[in-house]
Amino acid sequence: MKFKICVSVCFLILFTVLSCSNDKKGNIYEHNDNSALPDKDSSEDLADSAGLPDENGQDETFIPDDDDPENSDHDSFTDMEAGDESGDADETVPDDLSDTDAEVDDEDVRTMTVSMELPAYSSLVEAGNPVTFKGLVSDSGFDESEITMTWTIREQTTTPVVLHEGKADSSGVSEFQHVFSESEAKYYAVKLTAKAPDGLEKSTNEVIFGICVDPFGGKQTFDATELGEGWVLANDSYRDSDGTNGWLELTGNDYNKRGLIYNNSLKVYPGDITMKIKIRTGQPGTPTDSGADGFAMTVIDAEDQSELESYASAVRSGGCLGYGVAGVYCGSGGEMDVSAFHIEFDTWYNSETGIGDPTTENHVAINTDGDPGRHLLWKNTLLEDNAWHAVEIKTEANRVTVSMDSAVIIDDTITDFSFRGGYIFFSGSTGAAKNFHSVDDLEIVQECRVPD
Repeated sequence: MKFKICVSVCFLILFTVLSCSNDKKGNIYEHNDNSALPDKDSSEDLADSAGLPDENGQDETFIPDDDDPENSDHDSFTDMEAGDESGDADETVPDDLSDTDAEVDDEDVRTMTVSMELPAYSSLVEAGNPVTFKGLVSDSGFDESEITMTWTIREQTTTPVVLHEGKADSSGVSEFQHVFSESEAKYYAVKLTAKAPDGLEKSTNEVIFGICVDPFGGKQTFDATELGEGWVLANDSYRDSDGTNGWLELTGNDYNKRGLIYNNSLKVYPGDITMKIKIRTGQPGTPTDSGADGFAMTVIDAEDQSELESYASAVRSGGCLGYGVAGVYCGSGGEMDVSAFHIEFDTWYNSETGIGDPTTENHVAINTDGDPGRHLLWKNTLLEDNAWHAVEIKTEANRVTVSMDSAVIIDDTITDFSFRGGYIFFSGSTGAAKNFHSVDDLEIVQECRVPD
């Protein structure tokens, strides 16, 4: 009997313990008491962190086996994907939320762009003509008309200075014009800076452009009351007019005259060139070939005005046509060493040693370096009709072409020749015979260049 009582008591105690254990476990899942969760170092902790188990007490989320080396690397992935019920969620932002935030950030980025459209890089503009400056700004934070546009400019080694400043228009355009004088002809660097009201500032790179000069500023008609810059009339030369058009006269229709007309400030550039001029020689009403002596257009590569003046005082008349300073005849008694290009219009035959005209007829010739006896190219051409003729002289490397009234009269090469540029110099002479020697409408056609 005692045995039965003991057995019953034991079963009662065991049943009570088991019932208490089941109640405790049921309370954990039913009330989700996170404070009673297992230590996070256990596999049960991984399951709880991934989500509540199902009614059978099994977690539906896949939990890698810590003892399986192939799955050990996935622990962090599981932690990253799930959070526990306590609100300790993983800090990683979900993909959809991350994309949304990125779009918002892109929209909130402040942008400003500025560009320069004119002047173009390495462009040249002739002095006296307007230079157009044009830039464009775009700003995501302000209306373009609120953006201040500042143009700064500098010479090669100088500090930038403000050339123009003002607001862009409603389209973001900043545009203006500026005229540079001949004295300002050089290379410049220009930069455009855009500045918003909040202080944001953007600048373009510097753009290099040049202000160039065209020798003599185009055609010289000599119609004005005063001659243009740098022109000097010397000895027997003068400016004349028939009441409608002006021209330059070297000798007048008189005996034993010598005239010089030159420009001491404007130089012709070296290299290929086209020179145009109108000429007239002869006597009114009596076309003849017995007048004298002739005249010439010279381009002398003098170092400076002083050297040019020395040349002007040394030239000889007669058969030397007012430009000769070298050679056996024109250089006798003091030959000068000069670098010069001459086109002569010769109306008198000079047979003297050292001149030795190649023909007894009127002729046009190319000579160099102050020597009228050095006829490198020449052509018989009637000149003494007292009528105006259009003459064009063109050099291309060592080739020289001369046209009169559009007809080519000389077209040939000269060995070791190159056009070296210099000062324009007209000269003419008469002797025991006479002629008018007139020039007009000088035009120098060369590429516009930036002075050195």
